Amino acid sequence: ATSPQVFLADTGPLLGHEADYNDVEATVHEPSLDRLLRSGLDRPLATHVAQLFARDPLNVFRERLEVDNALVGDHWEQLQSSNWGTVRFKPPPAQ
Repeated sequence: ATSPQVFLADTGPLLGHEADYNDVEATVHEPSLDRLLRSGLDRPLATHVAQLFARDPLNVFRERLEVDNALVGDHWEQLQSSNWGTVRFKPPPAQ
């Protein structure tokens, strides 16, 4: 069975209709949700990211475990690529 997905938008036809699509409660990783909200992320985006952490384990190669996340986007790409059914964000390239 597929886990519920979290839909969000800041433009386009979904804007203002998110509740129509988010009609199934998605399990979220509460510690992640709390941390994201405390850090200033808005609730829809924080919920999306927190439900990714509740769904699947993050696979990281041992030799890539300790990287500078400000310079290398490996961990973010691993998280996003392991959840194909969800929104994929493309942040700016690492420095």
